Amino acid sequence: MLTISLFLFFYFFIFFSGRGISILLKVQDEEYFFLPLSIYYPIIGLFYIGNISLILNFFIGITEMISLIVLTFPLLFNFLNLKKLSILNLKIENLVSYLITPIIIGVSVANINLAYDAGLYHLNHQYWIKNFKIVLGLANNHMRYGYSSIIEHINVNFWLVDKNDAPNFILLHFTNLIFIVFFCQLILMLLKSKYY
Repeated sequence: MLTISLFLFFYFFIFFSGRGISILLKVQDEEYFFLPLSIYYPIIGLFYIGNISLILNFFIGITEMISLIVLTFPLLFNFLNLKKLSILNLKIENLVSYLITPIIIGVSVANINLAYDAGLYHLNHQYWIKNFKIVLGLANNHMRYGYSSIIEHINVNFWLVDKNDAPNFILLHFTNLIFIVFFCQLILMLLKSKYY
């Protein structure tokens, strides 16, 4: 239950990060591809985190302090537009989409392990991103470093480290779950719009 609550907190953190970026960029709150803008907030949040981390990585490594600044900056813009907080429309479909769906998907965290390729190259590449500015030709060290995508720059911001400097990678799984929740919400919204 604790991990599901942690995922719910993480989901809404990314949700409000995307909402803050939408407010900052003055994106009109209307429908896009027949869906409300609010369904895209988590994707916008992850897109922002990944691209800002990539740009910053050209100059510096993505340390914990840089991650904190990147992650909290868009949250400040949510206070500019408090009265249009569309998630608080207490309709049944909003509750199912924004609360029940992440809870159901969050159950997958109960017994999760790292994938084989995580230790092979994903975590190693994220370690490079955390500690060094971009290293051109890194794939020459190990060809699988050339397989990495923007998800590496997103995930590097979510390494948890305890007091003994031992990393915890639960939030890396949470970033993947954001995409699954988005897909399920997309299906629910499209079904609702088709039949109502």
